[in-house]
Amino acid sequence: MSEVSTIQLTNFGKLLLEKGITKRQLAQHLGMHENGMIRVLSNPDIKQSRLIQIAECLNETLATLEALVYQSKLQSQQIRDAAAEKRKAMAEALVEPPAVVTADQVSDASESDSVNSATILSLLAEILNLQKQIESLLKHIAVQIISDVKKG
Repeated sequence: MSEVSTIQLTNFGKLLLEKGITKRQLAQHLGMHENGMIRVLSNPDIKQSRLIQIAECLNETLATLEALVYQSKLQSQQIRDAAAEKRKAMAEALVEPPAVVTADQVSDASESDSVNSATILSLLAEILNLQKQIESLLKHIAVQIISDVKKG
């Protein structure tokens, strides 16, 4: 089930709960099986004729149900946009060189007569920390990509 379908089904579920009616009762009233009703309620392209039937059964206006369908699509788009922004920010974090240590700083430090082992160890510790951060970001990106692929 797509993200928008899940959101829409949840939003219809909330409305049914407010009205004190179950999906099964709604399905029976419309002469359907409960599983068929779930498919109808989760369909982002639900037909207006079906919305009219549901509206009459729930004593709601068609506009209310159309708004619910529209709101579900909007919520889904907002979630997708936020996820895209997060992926973009993570990708940018991987591309931009860290301000903490640069290759030139390491090179300058190694050529300097005043470099001591504490400075070298400090630089190595910072490099190791950056490596861990990069690995963590890569794992997070991989999980997000797998999740997006599964959602289809």
